[in-house]
Amino acid sequence: MKGLTVPRDINLDENRLNFLKRLELDSMTFVLFGATGDLAKRKIIPALYNLFLDKKMPHSFSIIGLGRRDWSDEIYQMQVEKSLQTFSRRSGNDDAYKKKEFLRAFRYCRLD
Repeated sequence: MKGLTVPRDINLDENRLNFLKRLELDSMTFVLFGATGDLAKRKIIPALYNLFLDKKMPHSFSIIGLGRRDWSDEIYQMQVEKSLQTFSRRSGNDDAYKKKEFLRAFRYCRLD
């Protein structure tokens, strides 16, 4: 991760701004409610993939999808891959290893 980008409209003194720019996350767990829904597959998952490709995600991260469907992790990972193929603007020009690495971070849990 290259650091944090701070919007220009936030007023911070120079010391705090430099500290925030050096701040990096060691690990992260992202919980995605409504993981089987349209918003997740069209917008959220492709956006997370772009962050991953741009190296703006922590080195160690996991994404837990919550939804009402009775899916396994493998089925959910296949759906995520399908979403990337359909809706990601960068799905055609990336290598298979990076995509596999991204998909391994996904887990699914049924929540009703």
